[in-house]
Amino acid sequence: MEDISVKKELNYSSLLIQANTTGQAIYREYDKLMYNGGDNFKELLMKTKRNTNKALIVNGSGDQPIEAIYQGFSTVDAFDINKLSRHMLNLKIAAIQAFSYEEFLTLFQTFLTPETFQKTIAFLPNESIIFFQGLFKNFSMDQIKKLFTHRYTQNSEHFLLKCQQNFSFYNEKEFYELKAKLLKSQVGFLSMDIFDKQQLFSKIQGPYDFIFLSNILFFAGIPIEQFLKENFPVLYNSLASGGVLAVHYFHSYALEDLKKKNVKNQKYQLKNMQLYQQLESICTDEILLNASGFGHGIGAKDLALVLKK
Repeated sequence: MEDISVKKELNYSSLLIQANTTGQAIYREYDKLMYNGGDNFKELLMKTKRNTNKALIVNGSGDQPIEAIYQGFSTVDAFDINKLSRHMLNLKIAAIQAFSYEEFLTLFQTFLTPETFQKTIAFLPNESIIFFQGLFKNFSMDQIKKLFTHRYTQNSEHFLLKCQQNFSFYNEKEFYELKAKLLKSQVGFLSMDIFDKQQLFSKIQGPYDFIFLSNILFFAGIPIEQFLKENFPVLYNSLASGGVLAVHYFHSYALEDLKKKNVKNQKYQLKNMQLYQQLESICTDEILLNASGFGHGIGAKDLALVLKK
């Protein structure tokens, strides 16, 4: 059964590679893989006061769930609508377990190769071994790279500084601390579309001390009003007493560049403002982060709206 599932994932990977797209209005069940996380998640976790038993974290590149483990959570459910993203999470955890700090940085400042992949096999679940072996067998390296997005490697020094700012384990001391913490923790993957109320209700496995949705409401497949009325209560009810729900993460909410006459920035800011107006009344706190995530301009700061139960 698992081989059949991975075969389907490889078929969709082929279509994604051939499509050669760079982005979309909403995320899909089979979609491109994020190579690196774009949120300043380290600072956000450090600024929220809650227990650290269990967390529900959007998976994406795998950086956010792994950072939650570093910051003390014993159990993390990583969720994503994109079924392929479990392989990125598995690869990143395997690389942390298999590599030295220098080898880990080299992998994520360059790209996965068949040679570096071989070192991770002992730490990978079978389905991810089959998936990556299938990619190497059927596609060239240039083709495989088209399956991935959020590869911030044009300026390697800038890339490393941003990674170290946003995620603890891109720093050497914390990297080795994380190796030990992974042995004592549990990271699971939930294939789940939080905009599908039935999926959300049947798959969520609380109670959670922390829930992080990143900025996925920006790409909602249903009206936000419907999400708040029908889906949001399921998330809120899955919080433990004193639990924190990070409802939305606003990239570049405070950004000097947005004052300039740039149509793309103006449209982005307009949607941000519309989301903010709909979400601020249900949140109990605003967390302004001192530094932004990846890819933002001069004066950029990110904002998270959170709710504490």
